Amino acid sequence: MIFADKLIILRKRHNMSQEELADKLNVTRQSISKWEGAQSVPDLQKVLQLSELFGVSTDVLLKDELQLDEENPQSAEPKSYCRKVSIEETNGYLAHAAATAKRYGIATGLCIFSVVPLLACLSKQVMEVIGQGIALLAGIILMFTVISLGVGTFIYSSFKNENYKFLDNTVFELQYGVKGILEERKKSYLPIFARNVIISVVLFILSVIPVIVVSVAFEEYVMWGIVATVIIICVASSLSVYSGTRWNSLQKLLSEGEYTFEGKKANRLAEKISGIYWPLILTIYLGYSFISGNWGKSWIVWPVAAVFYAVVAGIVELAGGYKSSKEENDDHD
Repeated sequence: MIFADKLIILRKRHNMSQEELADKLNVTRQSISKWEGAQSVPDLQKVLQLSELFGVSTDVLLKDELQLDEENPQSAEPKSYCRKVSIEETNGYLAHAAATAKRYGIATGLCIFSVVPLLACLSKQVMEVIGQGIALLAGIILMFTVISLGVGTFIYSSFKNENYKFLDNTVFELQYGVKGILEERKKSYLPIFARNVIISVVLFILSVIPVIVVSVAFEEYVMWGIVATVIIICVASSLSVYSGTRWNSLQKLLSEGEYTFEGKKANRLAEKISGIYWPLILTIYLGYSFISGNWGKSWIVWPVAAVFYAVVAGIVELAGGYKSSKEENDDHD
């Protein structure tokens, strides 16, 4: 029996899907499919992981003349392969997460702030000085320049995250004593996180005040009121993203909240949705803005899209929770 057939039998024997096995080995589902289709073979490290996971020797896996035990297929319980995370890796990841949190905060702020130059250039006061055409052109150029800086920062951060991808894709456990240290760090950071969340929420609520005040008292300067509102939202969002990223780094190491095994699966689905959703929103925004020429109002697409995305994400989370609950009930039955 060849390796590919043995892998199929072992995976099905332990009631694993290709995706679940891929998660445990930190590979793609396509890699599992190729192994089972005899299109490729895993490297030695993956063979060792498979051996430990399924409780069979590497000889049985690799030597065609050796057969799997067909007499009692349920005799071997699957062993959970776990990567051990040391205190050195933990400290390295937390330092990396702190730097990443700053970059994410800055990138988020830049993306939101990008509409400010456009709004400022479209204000009555600026257009009277440099003319409507030049003001519009300058505003668009500045907006896309700032957006490119924000997107570039996000892309740079994603490449910097490669060394710690295993925390999202692999089953891992902390070495002895590491969990206690992390619990203490989480406890000490909680008041800072709570304070920053409160500040962010208050800023979001107060952000509408400049628009309201300027619209009532200084109608000709309404665009500057919108600018002030966007800047406040920018600050609030940056602070929220920074604090949330640092908090999530602790939860990820402790496998809490959305970073349980089920939560990671939901996150991967959310990432796929996000990869389609936001480019679509950008296309709608640019298409409408260029066709209508109404750049001064089309920015409203972004807060509306953000609210709608939060609703979609909530529905996906509820659906995932319902599915997990149903599977648990079926298992009990």
